[in-house]
Amino acid sequence: MVHGIDGPPVGLEHLLSLKCIHVMICAKRHGSGPAYPTGALECAFWDAVEAHPNRPYFHFAHF
Repeated sequence: MVHGIDGPPVGLEHLLSLKCIHVMICAKRHGSGPAYPTGALECAFWDAVEAHPNRPYFHFAHF
């Protein structure tokens, strides 16, 4: 048993050497537009990484 740790690390802050995150967004399309506002999804990723010490960047691929 490890004292002082209540559970696994949450978020990306514990990945200290992280530099780039590749994200594949697969959204079912209805007609010509996406079914999900992918801009909002990308913003959620940027918000999650703001606390990271290295400020990694994202590469988004949309399918």
